[in-house]
Amino acid sequence: MRTSTGTPRRPRWPGWRYRWPRPSRTPGPAALWKVANSPRRNAGSTGRSPSRTCGTGTSRCCCAAAPPSPRPRFSAAVAAVLERHPALRRPLRPDGCGEPRAVADLDPLSHSRIPRAAGAIADTVAGVCTELHRSLDPLAGRLLRAHLFTGPPGTDDRIALIAHHLVVDGLSWRILLDDLAHAYRAALDRKRPDLPPTADFYRWAAAAPPAPPEAHATAPAAPVQPGALSWALDAAATARLVGRHGGGAGLEAALLDAFAGAVARWHGVPRLAVEVETHGRDTAGDPGEFLDTVGWFTAVKHIELDPSAGPEETARQLREAPVRPMDASEGADGAGGRPVVGFNFLGTFRLPEEPALDWTVADEQAGAARCAGGDPLYQLRLTARVVEQRLVADLVYGWPGVAHHAAERILRRFAAALAGPAAARPQRSPLSTSGQLLHARVAPTARASVREPARVLLTGATGYLGRHLLEAFRQRGAVVTCLVRAADDAGAVRRLADRRAQVVAGDLERGGLGLSPAGLARAREARIVVHAAADVRLVASPDELESANHTAVRRLLDWVDEHTPHARLHHVSTLAVSGGVDGPPRRFSEADLWIGQHFRTPYERTKYRAEQAVRAWAATGHAVYLYRSGHIAAHSRTGAFQANIGDNRIYQLVRGYLLAGAAPSRPDTAFAFSHVDTVAAGIAAIALDPYAAPGAYHVETPYATPHDELIRWTAESGHPVRLVDDAAFAAAIARAERRHPTAARLAAAWAQQEERNVLVDSGYTTGVLDRLGVRFGAPTPQWWAAALDRAARTGYLPPADRTTCRP
Repeated sequence: MRTSTGTPRRPRWPGWRYRWPRPSRTPGPAALWKVANSPRRNAGSTGRSPSRTCGTGTSRCCCAAAPPSPRPRFSAAVAAVLERHPALRRPLRPDGCGEPRAVADLDPLSHSRIPRAAGAIADTVAGVCTELHRSLDPLAGRLLRAHLFTGPPGTDDRIALIAHHLVVDGLSWRILLDDLAHAYRAALDRKRPDLPPTADFYRWAAAAPPAPPEAHATAPAAPVQPGALSWALDAAATARLVGRHGGGAGLEAALLDAFAGAVARWHGVPRLAVEVETHGRDTAGDPGEFLDTVGWFTAVKHIELDPSAGPEETARQLREAPVRPMDASEGADGAGGRPVVGFNFLGTFRLPEEPALDWTVADEQAGAARCAGGDPLYQLRLTARVVEQRLVADLVYGWPGVAHHAAERILRRFAAALAGPAAARPQRSPLSTSGQLLHARVAPTARASVREPARVLLTGATGYLGRHLLEAFRQRGAVVTCLVRAADDAGAVRRLADRRAQVVAGDLERGGLGLSPAGLARAREARIVVHAAADVRLVASPDELESANHTAVRRLLDWVDEHTPHARLHHVSTLAVSGGVDGPPRRFSEADLWIGQHFRTPYERTKYRAEQAVRAWAATGHAVYLYRSGHIAAHSRTGAFQANIGDNRIYQLVRGYLLAGAAPSRPDTAFAFSHVDTVAAGIAAIALDPYAAPGAYHVETPYATPHDELIRWTAESGHPVRLVDDAAFAAAIARAERRHPTAARLAAAWAQQEERNVLVDSGYTTGVLDRLGVRFGAPTPQWWAAALDRAARTGYLPPADRTTCRP
């Protein structure tokens, strides 16, 4: 492939970034699962699944390449790496680690497109990778994500690997990249990769010595913002430096000595305590046993340096200092407290030679791997490595504790100590470089302030959610074409009844989507395809549901493949794909699909099959986004609901209660009311975000409304209904059945239905929506009264008796 300048060069896949997410109180390896499951709830949130915090962070790598074979070969290579290293797919839970998940359940490789311009590429890679970092889910065993960025002709591809830092360290990345290159070559040759099993990381973690208890409590640190500077030597100067000191321990000592001298001079102190990272594979058991095992083995050494003593003395201290667990709290003098200055030399890094990949380190940074509140972990931290024959160092610091000009002065003194007064000036990085393994240089960025309107093809626009999606996309400036089932375009316009909309007639159940030549030309302009059409009836013919919810989806996928293969597909699924489970409750997050569930209705089963089909299609190289919601409730302000209100389970239940004048007390049952306008706004915001990570999103309210409280709201709004025990409710519903047999039986069935035993976790999506400015409001008695009033006006519910309303 060629770059945008037309100069032949090696194809590129995004510069491997990797992050050391180590909070100052991260436990050692023996307690990794405790770290992974540290509380993620925001202090002020209420409800079922508040947004997750940044947790313990991630590591990332990014390279540039252009595999000459079909993408499934690379996907098979990623799967082989996961198969070899179970730690990358083992759920980390409060009671320990679970069994490794099947590779096929994880969808580890995702895809998207990049633009041609260098600055826009850097923005896209950084933005998407930041969201990929956030989507990692240790509880679900999603600890590694690979992402392939493909671009137009003349633009090198990028590949980014994002791993949770709980399961990787610097040596682990070398192992992963070697395995990936080997597995890719085997996949090209249509052979099974010869990747033998490795020793169990968790066996090493269990045997690792525990950290000593905290010596004393420390006051909470003042909030800081991460700043980052980067500096590099050219290849010739790096070769001279390596010639003087060697490429291993000697070079590490020289770099540390130069850094300590620069910091000590800034501090105005004669000695400086530094925490130096090192590998910890030899701290428990046979060190050779774990040399090809992936995991977080990192340990540290605490040393106190006299910069005037020189590199030889620094090298001696590095050799003789004891290795400490990462969570050891005492300082170098044993008096307590950790050094506030950190140092890490990653050594010389070379990508495995594999002609089929022909990869090099990319310039782009693979996102921010830690939120500002968890980075930096020190006042100052220098990370150095030799990559592509160049020494590259980056300094991450906490502002305002360390002023920007002070950090730049420290790095310039460090550079001058190594390269003389003519050393190149440091560059400021727009993102923190923490956790960036193959940091080659600071890539240019040029975020566009003006974007062309997104062109969207929307199905299901005549439906309840679809109408709100149309409005949400239009409010965000998108140009939307609605595919509406009708004999011709004029009929489609009449059916949608929206004069502002661009409409084409089509039919998802016909070949070519039933589009006319003019309709096809318009539909092919779309770069975003949003599929919201579905048959949502819970009680319907299984064949009809299969045709509408599964077969039609496959037909749409074939059409996209043929007519607009680079479009991003946004498929509206449902939380009902979680079904129900027997035994103890099971968590269901955005990283899950199969959790051993069973399905109650054909609707749930057909939506599950549709999601399977979409995910399989995504694995062939498409950018795919799935949206799951539970009960899409009445509008947050007006209380307006869908026209076919009688098909909705909750309204069927409430109607039966009102006809009986009674409702059974269910103190352990709650409803999640996701307002339709907020659901639509959330889907539109994610679909139009150029940096959204492909995958599943739970567009679901974080608020739960207790069943019994909802009945009290109903009574307060003027509807005569009271909470009773099960026997009194059975008698009341039996009386109602004489005049309203269908309604009474439906309500009785829904009231007696067992819980699904599924715990929906929407924390990742809640955080995404919060950053995009979309937030669900809590249901209120006023909203519920408006919703009941709207339903009564349609004739579905009895009217309220306003004389009985409570103030």
